[in-house]
Amino acid sequence: QALNHLTVGEAIYFRAHLRGLDRRAARAERERLLALWQLEPLRNKVGKYLSGGERRLLQISIAMAGNPPILMLDEPTNELSPQRRRQVWNNLRDLNRTQGTTIIFITHDAIEAEKIIQRMGILHAGRLVALGTPGALKQQVDQQLRLELFFAPETPPALPPELAIQPLDAGRWMVYVERSHLESVMSCLDQNQIDDFRFYSATLEDLYIHYATDETAAG
Repeated sequence: QALNHLTVGEAIYFRAHLRGLDRRAARAERERLLALWQLEPLRNKVGKYLSGGERRLLQISIAMAGNPPILMLDEPTNELSPQRRRQVWNNLRDLNRTQGTTIIFITHDAIEAEKIIQRMGILHAGRLVALGTPGALKQQVDQQLRLELFFAPETPPALPPELAIQPLDAGRWMVYVERSHLESVMSCLDQNQIDDFRFYSATLEDLYIHYATDETAAG
């Protein structure tokens, strides 16, 4: 709530000063972060009048003030435009590479996270159910392919019952297929009136879904 009563410039300055920077250094840090996040036009704008995206960038700036060795961010790209989202990831990547800053962030966007993370953990039902590098974790579902099916009628195809087919949207369905079962699945598809189908290799989103639907992972 304190942000509601401070200007953008004041909020960054005071956080830098509270982290041990003297007044001159805190002012320099404020100018650096205003420039980095292109917030100069908002310098004198009071927090309660910021838009959601502007407030998000201010929160990131405050978290970075004083160059802490560990940076913790919660959904850092929420409410941001695609251009701003890219700017966030580029700046955080540069911060990690040039300063060695450890960046821990929470996100529900697995596709976006896959572009930047070096190590990840998956929480399910309040428990940490997976931890490791993206490559190592994806090997756990690497024997699966994600198959998307396109049908004119909004009814699922007649696939074997062990294949749990999931609706995505009108006329589009998804199913995970073991590579070893691919031939039999293709045979089933030949017997259905399919408009189109596409295969995808495992992604972090697939890994997340794997744990989110795994009852044993939830304990």
